[in-house]
Amino acid sequence: MINELIANTNCRACGLAIVIAVSTFVSVYLLTNQLFDNSDSHISTDLFAGANVIGSRASNSLQFVTIFTQHGNSAPYVTYDNYLYNVNDTRVWPNGPNQLTQSVFPAQSQACPRFHKAQKESLENFQEQYGSKTRAVLRLAQNLSGIDVFNHQLASGSPPLLDSMWMLWESIKHADNEGLVLPEWTKPLYPEPTRNLVAKMTRAYSGESVTAIRLFQGLLFQDMVRQMLIRRKGSVSEKRLFYHSGHDSTLYGLFRILDLDKEDFMLPNAGSALIYELHLDAETGQYYVQVLYIDRTSTDLEPLDINIPGCDPPCEFHVFLDITEKYYNITDYNSECEID
Repeated sequence: MINELIANTNCRACGLAIVIAVSTFVSVYLLTNQLFDNSDSHISTDLFAGANVIGSRASNSLQFVTIFTQHGNSAPYVTYDNYLYNVNDTRVWPNGPNQLTQSVFPAQSQACPRFHKAQKESLENFQEQYGSKTRAVLRLAQNLSGIDVFNHQLASGSPPLLDSMWMLWESIKHADNEGLVLPEWTKPLYPEPTRNLVAKMTRAYSGESVTAIRLFQGLLFQDMVRQMLIRRKGSVSEKRLFYHSGHDSTLYGLFRILDLDKEDFMLPNAGSALIYELHLDAETGQYYVQVLYIDRTSTDLEPLDINIPGCDPPCEFHVFLDITEKYYNITDYNSECEID
C-alpha cells in the first residue's frame, strides 16, 4: 500500500482548492512556530539541505507541513424572509448567498452515491435519537421570533427537520461571525442548545461507518500521506509545505479520520486550521507526526497540540499510518462510490 501511494501521482484531493491567499493566522504560524531549520543536526544527510531558519521556534526536525483551513466567514446559504440579516440584503452580504466575505472560493466536493447512502442512514439515526429535542428547539425559536422555522427544505436532500435546524444555525452563526448584533430572541437558543445539536448533526453528516468516513475525506488524507512518504524517502526537490483552504466539512472529516469527534472539532470556527507536521528525530533517525490546531477565535492564535488516539506522542510515523490506513487505502474511488 505504501509503495502504491508513492507511485500514485494522480491521487486527487477531493473537495478542496489550493489557494493563493493565506490567512493572517497561517502567516503567524509560518513566521513564529516550528519551521525548517538546518542547524544543529546530528544526521549527516541532504535531508536538511535548503532549509531556512525563520522564527523563534524554528526546528531542525521539521521535514514537511500540510495546513488545512476552513475558509473565512461566508454569507448564510439561506435565511428566513423576515430575518434581520436577510441573505439577499447586499448591504450585509455583498457577495450574495453562500458566498465568502473574503475572496477565497473553494471547490465543491464530488458526488459519491455510496457515501450519500451511508450519510442518509446516519441522518435518519440522528433524527430518531434527537428529533424530539430538535423540534423543541425549533418550536422555541418560532415562539420567540414569530418566524416560521419549520418545514424548510433545502437542496441538501436531508430530512426537512434537519434542514430547518440547519437554516436556524445558518441564520444566527454567520451573523455572529460577522460581528453583527444578534436579535434578542436568539439569546435562549444560541450558542446553546443549538450548537450542541448542530454538532451532533454535523457528525451524522460525515457518516458513522469507516466506509463513509473514508469516502468523505479519505482521498484528501491519502494525498497528504503520499507527500509525507515522498519526503521520508529523502527527496529534497519536492515541495515541503502544502496549504489547502476548504469547508468546515473538510476539517471535521479529517478529525473523524483521527477518531476525534469532540464538539469543538465538529464545528470549527471560520478561518481555523488543522496542521500536520512530519518530523525527523535527529538522534534516532525515526520519523514522527505532530498534529496542531489553531482556533481562529483564540486570542493568541497559538497552535494547540492534538493527541491522536492510539498513538502516544511523539506519534511514530509508521503507527500513524497503521491506525489511519483503513481510511486512506483507496485504490479506485469511483468504483468504491458505486452502490452494489
